[in-house]
Amino acid sequence: MDAERENRLGGEFRELKALEVSSGSIPSAEHLDHNDDTILINQYIDLYGVLDGMGGHKGGAEASRVADESIRQTYLTNVLDVRRPLSVAEEKEVMKAAIGKAHLDVLAASKTKKELAGMGTTASVVRFMKGEAGTRKAIIGNVGDSRVYRFSGGRLEQITEDDDLSHDMIPDDDVRRRTVQAEVSNATSLASMSPDAQAVFKERNVITQALGGSRKIEPHILTVNINSGDFLLITSDGIHDNLTENDIGAILQSAQSTGDAKDQLIGRARAVSEERSFRSKRDDMSCLVIAS
Repeated sequence: MDAERENRLGGEFRELKALEVSSGSIPSAEHLDHNDDTILINQYIDLYGVLDGMGGHKGGAEASRVADESIRQTYLTNVLDVRRPLSVAEEKEVMKAAIGKAHLDVLAASKTKKELAGMGTTASVVRFMKGEAGTRKAIIGNVGDSRVYRFSGGRLEQITEDDDLSHDMIPDDDVRRRTVQAEVSNATSLASMSPDAQAVFKERNVITQALGGSRKIEPHILTVNINSGDFLLITSDGIHDNLTENDIGAILQSAQSTGDAKDQLIGRARAVSEERSFRSKRDDMSCLVIAS
């Protein structure tokens, strides 16, 4: 990156403390030879994400890699070449365009080789921009069931919405759908859940849309304010399917740093996956912990 671009980007956040960022990813115990997750980090433009690929031994990793590269390139074109800060509306349009382009690129790549047919990937992507009075605003886009959480004032909040079976079961009631997803996220037994939540929990591996996985996608685009001291957490389902929200919140509350939080999240999720307990699920595990 040339000095002019770097100075221009640095100026956007010069009044704010630099973000503290830690990330980690480990393969599933079911296939230690490859990892289908990809972590997106570009600190020059404060762009971060987790992508969880699917599609067999080669397809999953390739899908998440192609999507990662595509999203980066869209942002390099639409952010670095603009000589002024983008508005919130413009940032949301860039996020939508980046995810849409990644979907088409994964779909195109899936047709190049027989072993890549049908591959796809989730995407949860965050781009930070300067907010008001020394704060940041996060522009968030997601497709699939990778998640973005905000931890603020000792409270964990799931910002993104999973594209799971609840969308088919409860298509017209956003509040009820969120309630069902919260039940699934905190369940410690089937008996503790409603019938709808039980149905979703039993099919946790099923998602209703993915990049490359269908002809049309509808990404969820959201904005949230991030204050000093807040954490933003991005996870693949290998983390949050094994851990309840109470587990995740307790780890973030006690962590000494983003690196400590990352290590605890992955370590605890891996341990649960091997326990063969109610929430146990062997999967690739990835997380990005960002402190403002």
